[in-house]
Amino acid sequence: MTRTGSNRLILPAVFALMVLAGGCGGDTDSGKSSGAPGSKQSVPTKAPEEMIRPAQLIASEIIGWIDAPITPQGAGTEKPPCGNTSAKGGPRSILLAYNVILESPKHLAAFERVRAGMTARGFKITSYDAGSDGWSETGTSGKMSAKDPQTGYGMRLSSTSPAKEITIWISTPCFVPAPTTAPSAPSAAAVPSS
Repeated sequence: MTRTGSNRLILPAVFALMVLAGGCGGDTDSGKSSGAPGSKQSVPTKAPEEMIRPAQLIASEIIGWIDAPITPQGAGTEKPPCGNTSAKGGPRSILLAYNVILESPKHLAAFERVRAGMTARGFKITSYDAGSDGWSETGTSGKMSAKDPQTGYGMRLSSTSPAKEITIWISTPCFVPAPTTAPSAPSAAAVPSS
């Protein structure tokens, strides 16, 4: 994925950190992750589209709470392996990334709105640090992580440096991509006769 601006290399770095930390969807059990923290169930097999839809809804809510436009580059999507797996066809997570344009003095209020919204939605805030950015006189910046304990979906926000944008990452729980099949031709019995 190619990003422009100050986050050009951040997304691949976040993927690497999430994979190393096993953060792509939950606890592991013999190399498999269920996506729900503390769960020892096997990884579900699902179509990627089925996993992306809820992540897009979460991102849409966050963008609404921030109340800022998405950068012209739009959204990015990656499908890193989960936990300690790297085999083709093994468990994956989907990570969506968005940057929104927001003036530095508005970052703190945006982080507060997102924290309140995510908490009301049932997400557990796992880290939160917002305030003076330390590199400008009037700017503010922040970092925040949250996870839905019921579904395993995760969220991370981070101000860019300098704080002119906020990056939003949404991660799905681990899943095994369902095999895709090409649509089959209808059988002769299913074709109406003329």
